[in-house]
Amino acid sequence: MTSRFNARTAGALFAVLMLLHAGAVFVSTGSGNPERLPLVLQLAGLGASLLAIAGTLQAARAFGPGDYLRRVWTLFCVSSVLLLVASGMRAGWMIAVPTVSFDASALAPVRTVLVVVVNLLNASALGLLALTYRRSGLRPPRSWKSYGLWLVCAVVAAAAVLPPLRANLALVAAGGASGVQALASVVSALGDMAVILLVAPILRVAYMMRGGRLAWAWWAMAVSGAMWIVYDAHAPLGALLPGGSEGALAALLLVSRTAGIALKGVSGLLQCAALEREAPASEPAPHAASAR
Repeated sequence: MTSRFNARTAGALFAVLMLLHAGAVFVSTGSGNPERLPLVLQLAGLGASLLAIAGTLQAARAFGPGDYLRRVWTLFCVSSVLLLVASGMRAGWMIAVPTVSFDASALAPVRTVLVVVVNLLNASALGLLALTYRRSGLRPPRSWKSYGLWLVCAVVAAAAVLPPLRANLALVAAGGASGVQALASVVSALGDMAVILLVAPILRVAYMMRGGRLAWAWWAMAVSGAMWIVYDAHAPLGALLPGGSEGALAALLLVSRTAGIALKGVSGLLQCAALEREAPASEPAPHAASAR
């Protein structure tokens, strides 16, 4: 590819985005304004979504029409676009009407629909990506270690997602404005659980490819999934940190959401970098070099 936006640039942008989000957390908590943290989270999500869109779009364009991996990266790209819109709606409301809760706005149901679609697309894309190794001929051996990894992911998913899921289901049953936002949280929790469970096969493929350039794309996607574990568990984990759930360290755990979103874009560009290096110097990007 001739684009100047590559994996190295994306890595630098990712680092800057993480530092900015972490810095904003410490400034908000240190100045005694923790109420700013939800807006900080949404604004960081906007930046992360832009990086995710750029990376996944470039990865999708690296493959030919009808290619299996083109469909995978296109789904990731569309979900990133919709997440950008959802975050923009919430952040825009917080800035324009700070005295009124977003959950009470007419935009809340629309955002809930977007969140549902985002989670469906993201889980579908990740599932297709996890099955890529079968289409490419790779056969990770089944062993007690592989089953153990699945078990660990399942336990972690249950521990991180089930407590907030039960609380949000109760709010949905109660109805009202808070029920709309709770519904979006329920769908997000279920989507996160699917992502966490899919981390296991992605980690297996990344381990099989260790030492190769393509492995970095799989590692980045696996870490992206792992970040949602931290995000879903931020409440109980934050309560164990100094300062409790209102402290700066607890709020810093929310940076994991930004990392989880942005790493999809980094993974896409690492995929592109691996394809570029495999292609002969006289040929353009290898549209056929994928798992069909």
